[in-house]
Amino acid sequence: MTGRQRLFLVSQLGHLNRLVESTQSPSARLSLLSRLNDVQGELENLEPEPNVVSAQIIFNGLPVIKEHGIEASFATQATLDYIDTVYLVGLDSEGLLNSTGRIPFSPERYKMLITGVERGSFGFRLENALREPAAGEAIEKAIQRANEILGATQGEERQARQLLTETPPRIIRPMHSFAKRVADADATCSVWRGEERFAFRQPRNAETLLRDFNPDNKGRSTRVPTTPGRPLRFLGRIQGYLSLSREVQIELVEPWTEEDAIQMRTLTRVSYKGTVEGSVRLDIGNILGQLMLIDARLFGSSRNPKFRVIGVDPRARELRNQFPLHLALSV
Repeated sequence: MTGRQRLFLVSQLGHLNRLVESTQSPSARLSLLSRLNDVQGELENLEPEPNVVSAQIIFNGLPVIKEHGIEASFATQATLDYIDTVYLVGLDSEGLLNSTGRIPFSPERYKMLITGVERGSFGFRLENALREPAAGEAIEKAIQRANEILGATQGEERQARQLLTETPPRIIRPMHSFAKRVADADATCSVWRGEERFAFRQPRNAETLLRDFNPDNKGRSTRVPTTPGRPLRFLGRIQGYLSLSREVQIELVEPWTEEDAIQMRTLTRVSYKGTVEGSVRLDIGNILGQLMLIDARLFGSSRNPKFRVIGVDPRARELRNQFPLHLALSV
């Protein structure tokens, strides 16, 4: 009955939370809060469900808005990439994952469910779907192995490459997708299983390593075009930012030097879209809308310019006062 009790109490918890938020009566609110505390206590005192293997995947970084929430597209896609990795690792451990052909469908043994939200910064509770001892043991080993491979990408490169060479390419594919999503979003991640913790703090290192072993990249050049673009420095404001794609909307306020003024003379608008270099870290909450000294590379024509931001300095006014030029500072 524990499973049914848990579902009932979780349902009650959600219903009471909605009532607390909507009620206008102080006395009714106190009564509801008292019942809410009782339900939370009952939920915490429930016996653990038998044969449940649980893990918590917790995200930090730009997609997380404190403990309030997380970007939905990033959270769902990154979590599904991790779940897919565990699934394929499990199949491979049983010799069921062929190098080509259809991936076997094993709907229960390695299937994981998202059963709750974890506040940590922000993340999800994952549990095995099939509540049998054999299934619990199998998925626990799959999680352990997946974390071991991902963890190797955070350490010594030679050892990581050796391990990745021994890992089936079909497993590398969702691993690389997971690492790329986390890196591109300027996020980090950790996975908890009881007292065991796997920390994914260098996702860009992992993405770089895994890219070379991803079968989707075979036959393709993995090098990014090295066209340098035209260097440009200017005072500007970041008006918007998408962490998943690292796209940015920039307001151009004033060129930094006369050479930069010549570069910007042909630009017809004051606001343009661009992308942010992966090595640039942005504290968006503190710099959005503020005057910044921005270093960028300018590509394309004046009709269709493309900006790639390679540096952002919040000390724009201070630096401007130290090195005054003939150009007046716009406000």
